[in-house]
Amino acid sequence: MSQEMTSDEKEYPPPPPHWKAPEAYHPVFGPLPLMLYRALCLVSVCKLTLDHHWHAKCDEEIFQREKDQLIGQINNGNIVCGLILATTAAFITTSPPVSSIMNYTTLPAYVFLLLSFAQAIGSIVTGTAVIAVYQSVKRPWCRDV
Repeated sequence: MSQEMTSDEKEYPPPPPHWKAPEAYHPVFGPLPLMLYRALCLVSVCKLTLDHHWHAKCDEEIFQREKDQLIGQINNGNIVCGLILATTAAFITTSPPVSSIMNYTTLPAYVFLLLSFAQAIGSIVTGTAVIAVYQSVKRPWCRDV
């Protein structure tokens, strides 16, 4: 009669000190460091802290689930960037139907279109590189690095 523990009940080693949230109130900056930490965590791992991400590094089942979810999110980002590339290419190579409403043939418009194009290409390249690396790594390597 062995009982399996859920991921919330398991004991995990503590995360490294640099993974912990800053103090709730900094003497100089006030609550700003904690708010920035939470915002960065929310954007990068979709959680307010890194605790869940650390638990994934310590448990094989959670790690595989998190890895699949992250790869799916990056793939979705690559799809969106591909759509941005196609739209930008269409704007760069065609003339506007009504120049009085939206004239995107001016120099500033071309500069912003080319910046958008370059950013989308850079995002696709780095996203693909992250996927290639993350699909081949093992859990202990991710935890220790």
